[in-house]
Amino acid sequence: MQDALHTHDRRTGHASLEPPPSLRAGARAAPADATRLRSILASLAEGVVAYDRDGRVETWNPAASRILEMDPDEMQRRMLAEPGWAAVREDGAPLAPGELPWAVAGATGVPVRNVRLGLRRRDDTQLWISASAAPAGRPGAGGVVASFREVTERFLSDRRLRGALAASQALVARLREDLRKVETLGGLVPVCAACHGIRVDARYWSGVEAYAAEHAGARVAHGLCPACEDRLLSRGGG
Repeated sequence: MQDALHTHDRRTGHASLEPPPSLRAGARAAPADATRLRSILASLAEGVVAYDRDGRVETWNPAASRILEMDPDEMQRRMLAEPGWAAVREDGAPLAPGELPWAVAGATGVPVRNVRLGLRRRDDTQLWISASAAPAGRPGAGGVVASFREVTERFLSDRRLRGALAASQALVARLREDLRKVETLGGLVPVCAACHGIRVDARYWSGVEAYAAEHAGARVAHGLCPACEDRLLSRGGG
């Protein structure tokens, strides 16, 4: 059944279609209620996975298998907190198994909401999900229900936007620095009448070449103007 809600039966080792205790409205839920619950969970676009108090998968809906790209055998083997998740934070730093949203909710008894994390796909690309988890009983004594949705496209779009914003801010900073240099050159520049050095501050003088390179980003090429060339040549001839 494509829209079935899968439940792992530890006695047989197979997946059944009965909702687990942690997802039932009560221990004595009416058959009609259980059927309605299965229908609701199977119709969700978000993935839903329920774990028992030992951290084993009890049940999952079709969306969970589709998003995580896992078959029933893989879903049944995936524990609440294990290295196999290979999760990373938004900045790419590894996320320890005990820091996964469903692991945190199970250990603390406190719901965790909308945590973005990356998981490795079979083709070695990154899958990004937004995950929430809530305990189904007392901390350490009950199960955990986790839900998640894929946000890969949105995450990549946000990252491109952040990159473009950082590039724009860097460009603005460079333009401001260039403007500062232009304003410096456009002001009064104190030049020594003898050596033509330029005063940078009260105690430091700089050569024309160094000053131009620092404040205008230009390199100085040496040559002779026509008047100096004539004067030097006339001295040499005399």
